[in-house]
Amino acid sequence: MVMNRQALNRKSMLIIYVCLLVAVSLLVDSMTSGSVFAQGTTESDAAEASEEAQDTAEPLELICTIQSLLNQAVIEYGDQNFTGAAELAQTAYLDNYEHLETPLGQLDPALKEATETMIREDVQSAIETKAPLSELQQLVTAIDGNLTTAQQLFD
Repeated sequence: MVMNRQALNRKSMLIIYVCLLVAVSLLVDSMTSGSVFAQGTTESDAAEASEEAQDTAEPLELICTIQSLLNQAVIEYGDQNFTGAAELAQTAYLDNYEHLETPLGQLDPALKEATETMIREDVQSAIETKAPLSELQQLVTAIDGNLTTAQQLFD
């Protein structure tokens, strides 16, 4: 059990690190687009570029948040805090994935549907039925894989 918790903590730290890298990258991109404006781009071009960067940034931030929340849910579940795990999973879906559905559905409808079902139904069901921790971990790992694929679609 201690080994699983250490592995989860390392995985959570990796996800946080990746999220920070995405945030820094987006910040650098926004700073760079500002210098393009200074080099003679029209104001409407700069506004359009900024809007495109924001459209990409939001899905990437949502993906990062979803991954983090689901990994935290696994940790809580492992600590037998089933209510906390369920709340984290619900937040991952309602407050984050629902905002990702439309842009992801435009790029890959099948990936959107599969990931939605796993987060909304499978994770909640695993928590409610108190499935083995390994089952929940495998499910979250599969969702992470789908979200990584989605992340590549938005890059």
